[in-house]
Amino acid sequence: MKKVWSGIILSLSFLVGSQTHAAIDCRGLVDYVLLYADGTVNVRGAWRGDFTVLCNTSTNWGDIAPEICLSWYATATKAAADGKQLTVYYETNSSTCGDLPTYGASLVPFYVGIVAQ
Repeated sequence: MKKVWSGIILSLSFLVGSQTHAAIDCRGLVDYVLLYADGTVNVRGAWRGDFTVLCNTSTNWGDIAPEICLSWYATATKAAADGKQLTVYYETNSSTCGDLPTYGASLVPFYVGIVAQ
């Protein structure tokens, strides 16, 4: 029985240790929220200082459906209008928010929200 538990523990530690993605939570004020004619939502947040695509209101972008994107667009515009920080969470190998790809190479976020200050 002891060998069985040792094997299970070893297997679990291998699975946990083999995860390649880490989480990164980027937050800051947003000075641009753009909605393009093709439905792309692009923001320029203080965490990156460059434009980052969040999603697309017309078609799925990654796992993000247009209905979710419309909510994220509203969240980003509300944060910008109210001077609140926007938070965007990614699962990535990037070490900092400043290292994230921009424009069309942007990563698909896991969630978007407003930070209560």
